Amino acid sequence: MGRTQPGPELISLAYDLKQLLGLFDDVLAQDFTAQHASLPHVSQSGHASSPHISQSSSTYCDDIVCDFCGADVFQSFFECDKCISPPSSGDSGVLLLGCGLVLCPLCYVEGRSCRCGVMQPVQCRVIGDLFQSRDNAAKAIEGFECQNDIKYPSLAEHPE
Repeated sequence: MGRTQPGPELISLAYDLKQLLGLFDDVLAQDFTAQHASLPHVSQSGHASSPHISQSSSTYCDDIVCDFCGADVFQSFFECDKCISPPSSGDSGVLLLGCGLVLCPLCYVEGRSCRCGVMQPVQCRVIGDLFQSRDNAAKAIEGFECQNDIKYPSLAEHPE
């Protein structure tokens, strides 16, 4: 029994996913650092009260922006928790990850900093989770294009 041909909507969706996969690979390459395991991650901060963790699903929310240029931060940023006063509400006076003075990598390399000059690199998510999401998309494309035997290398399986 032969395979049925996919409809035009599915072909269009697979094409779009293939284009997005290339863009996602570029973003991952720009945000990757060999020291990722030693960096703090907002998604693993363990603070259920963090404004960057969805209260309904306990997953990371994409709402961190550069305090200088306003760019959305996807994965990596620099943060100072010394130059911003902790919230005065009932918290323990601890500033949560992503709630300090945030600079995107471009602003940081252009020389922007905080008053004290001590900014720490932080990542939003564990890079392995992003690699796994990327690999899942690649497998979906491979399944669709199986007649062409196109293979996308797995990022999650490579040693970091």
